[in-house]
Amino acid sequence: MHYHKKRIYQGVVDTKDSEIIYESMEQTPEYQEVLEATVKALVNHPSDVVVQRTLDEMGVLIRVKVNPQDMGLIIGRKGDIVRSLRTIVKMIGLKHHARVNLKVEEPSLLDRNRSTSDKIISDLKVEN
Repeated sequence: MHYHKKRIYQGVVDTKDSEIIYESMEQTPEYQEVLEATVKALVNHPSDVVVQRTLDEMGVLIRVKVNPQDMGLIIGRKGDIVRSLRTIVKMIGLKHHARVNLKVEEPSLLDRNRSTSDKIISDLKVEN
């Protein structure tokens, strides 16, 4: 009883039952909620975590943006943590018939410099 599914833009056509399953942009899917809660638990600046979801013909792309100081915490040694996050998100997506990919956004050079300068300023305020 094995059958395949064809992708159609924002939905999936089930070739067995000819049924279209759409993922609504209004609802936050389970995999996005799990990812956001996990990332916020891992980082030192949970208020800076931004999770965005986009749909296209290739499936669902989840972009995660964190504070530049937290990048190492999300990636982990040799990429172990981000690899684990991708696996969890993909497995939950498979349960809901969605192809999900995860991308961790690298901070721009301006973000890194701003983060460093904010830290220096806060250190100077503490000393005074």
